[in-house]
Amino acid sequence: MTVLHVVDGDTIRVRLPGGPTPVRLIGIDAPEEHESDRLDRAARRSHRSKASIQALGRLATDFTRQHLLGRSVSLELDAEQRDRYGRLLAYVWLDERKLFNAEIVRAGYATAYTVAPNVKYATWFRALEREARAAGRGLWSRGLGSGSRRRARSYPPRAARISFASRAKTPGPSLPSAVSTWTAFAPFAIARRTS
Repeated sequence: MTVLHVVDGDTIRVRLPGGPTPVRLIGIDAPEEHESDRLDRAARRSHRSKASIQALGRLATDFTRQHLLGRSVSLELDAEQRDRYGRLLAYVWLDERKLFNAEIVRAGYATAYTVAPNVKYATWFRALEREARAAGRGLWSRGLGSGSRRRARSYPPRAARISFASRAKTPGPSLPSAVSTWTAFAPFAIARRTS
């Protein structure tokens, strides 16, 4: 499937068989770029101006746009398929070994953001965030703060293909009816769409 539009650092719109679909990237959170209640809450919580948060949000959006807009990607679901706004919740794979959700955290343009039950890569994302903070990458170089010096695993978890026929034996989330070609990846046993 193709990324049609980048809404912000952690939300995109992709072309699925049922039409254009908004996708919220699981496990990460980028600063808010647009006026919203979330932006107001972030400003109160962080004691930063809304304008400074929006400036960071534009940097995160630019990073996502540079890496995803117009690209063919694969989506991987976790425990829940949609959020309360109807967006598809997914991990966005650029290829077999490159998970964009991890790349944006590693580059420092998003933070790890865990919402149970979607926790498949939570530990890995938190480690990548600590690494980005310690190295002062991305938004961390622009005054978001400093973090611990612990090193993250700098590679994605190993994935081994399971044939489509064996997917029925593998527990995982229910899949959207509009999407048909999925494969599972072991040892995680979660369904993943392959373009």
